[in-house]
Amino acid sequence: MATFRRESNGYIYLYHWIDPNTPLKVSTRIKIDEKEWNKKKARPRDLDANHQGNSIIREMERYESALIGALNKHDTDNIQLLREEVYMQLNKADTSNPVDFIDYFRAYVNEAKEIGKSNWKAYNTCLNHLNVYFNNKPVPYSSIDLRFYGKYNKYLTSKQLATNTIATQWKLIKAVIGKAHREGLHTNDSYRHFKKKMGSADTIFLSEEELNKMYNLKLIGYLEKARDYFLIGAYTGLRFDDWDRVSSEKVVNGVLTLRSTKTGELSTIPIHPVVSAILDKYEGELPYKPSNQKMNEYIKVVAMRANINDHVETRITKGGVRVINTSEKHELVTTHTARRSLATNLVLRGVSPYVVMKVTGHKSLSSFERYVRLQELEAMIELKSLSFFK
Repeated sequence: MATFRRESNGYIYLYHWIDPNTPLKVSTRIKIDEKEWNKKKARPRDLDANHQGNSIIREMERYESALIGALNKHDTDNIQLLREEVYMQLNKADTSNPVDFIDYFRAYVNEAKEIGKSNWKAYNTCLNHLNVYFNNKPVPYSSIDLRFYGKYNKYLTSKQLATNTIATQWKLIKAVIGKAHREGLHTNDSYRHFKKKMGSADTIFLSEEELNKMYNLKLIGYLEKARDYFLIGAYTGLRFDDWDRVSSEKVVNGVLTLRSTKTGELSTIPIHPVVSAILDKYEGELPYKPSNQKMNEYIKVVAMRANINDHVETRITKGGVRVINTSEKHELVTTHTARRSLATNLVLRGVSPYVVMKVTGHKSLSSFERYVRLQELEAMIELKSLSFFK
């Protein structure tokens, strides 16, 4: 069943419930003042109200029709796919879409921000790079071709960006121009040939022993909460955006069931005793979660107090040059270290990479191999099993 809601940002959203706990939420891009919205009837108080010259009621009806078309076309509970199909249905009869790539990209970012997409800031950063490169000028879709690919690669490299950061830029560009292509806004398919050249930057994980040292720390206040949240991530493999969604009511027979905020996919994860103990401490509901930026600051302090201070050499390619740094390990701990720690520790325990991928959500073995440096881990496991090292 579909309904409309006006949210605190002033925008009207179309809601369709996939199941009692999972809504498909689509922004209508219509903003309306609170006093002009009839919350009980889920419509404007003035039935003749308009937005940018269009009847709001008719626009809402258009979104309902598009939703029906999307549900008829796709028998799925994949929220991302359904939302994209709703917009495709709308665009079939809509001639007001941006014909400029940058305008479309900007609309994409605004939409991602409105619906609370977890990585909208990454898209916004990508848009800022493009605006600087194009000097804030209009960019037709036809300009995003292989010639642009070569020149923009050189530009990003000249900005001393890391190889993996550049790869992320291409991933985001392909996602946006690909979406516009699928919506029938242009016919340029050059983006299919844009390559994401991933580097092999060193990343860290915390061993089970180091996680135990964190758990056994006597902490209070914001450091205690930061430590507890980090351990939730390290023992569930959930992304940062989902940490505060863990609760006792989502745990049945020792298994946590949670739908990913980022992908919409349902995860079932056995609950580690540490996670159970943390939930019990907070009576089943976790406290307020700090921002990612603050959490990264706090967790470094926690790691330092846990004496996680081995010297670690890291290598990264920036501006086409390989850079080597040596740091104390606690300086490198971030929220993402938690998720990588679970994946790495499970592999070290002998769990099949394919089973671990079910938990982390990786779609291909090649991406998972880069994520945990799988070949190095497998070599270490095999060497440790030899009698020579015992």
